Amino acid sequence: MPMDEKHLIEDAYDVFGGFEKPVRCTIHGDDCPDCRDHEETLAKATRETLSMDDVGTAAWSPVPNMNRF
Repeated sequence: MPMDEKHLIEDAYDVFGGFEKPVRCTIHGDDCPDCRDHEETLAKATRETLSMDDVGTAAWSPVPNMNRF
């Protein structure tokens, strides 16, 4: 399969499309303004509208610290 952007995005949707949307940030715990900000950002976004501007760069992003619970 080609490794162009369109195919990579389609493959990512195939792999991750069944996962529940994360709703809770667990970087610093329950009383963290940054975590609440990340949760609010993701609550407003869909898979189609979420962008790197919302979640940061690959070097720093809250996404790995998001939980579905």
